[in-house]
Amino acid sequence: MKKKHSLHPEVEQELRLQARKYLAKHLQEGDSVWGDDYVRAAEAGAITFDDLYFLEVEKVAQSISLENLVDMGEAAINEGVMMGQKYSAVDEDNPEFQRKIAERGRYLTGLIYGISPAQVWGRYSSIQNKVTEFQNRGRK
Repeated sequence: MKKKHSLHPEVEQELRLQARKYLAKHLQEGDSVWGDDYVRAAEAGAITFDDLYFLEVEKVAQSISLENLVDMGEAAINEGVMMGQKYSAVDEDNPEFQRKIAERGRYLTGLIYGISPAQVWGRYSSIQNKVTEFQNRGRK
């Protein structure tokens, strides 16, 4: 029998806590990392507030993935000199690095929701499509 993967309970608890904090903050400020249109779409019923929470979980999961890739030395690094000082910075625009972040973020989100990364992507895409439809209705 294949062992089912799961997150350590403390990791899952922290991920959910951070997602709730972000969601509460953005709703109180009337804004979201995703933009005002997402909050307005939820208020209008085009998406649910659970959808907003899902997006926040996905965002936190990707943030954790980014940190993990950097810590493991798997990040694309840009080095240069600015004002006479050498610096190193993560190249977050690197397509391969973005792909790794997205894949790991979907994997973590899938563990939280008990679904596959493909299902995470499907739900994410569905939410994005609903928000786009909401935005297009508002422009008419």
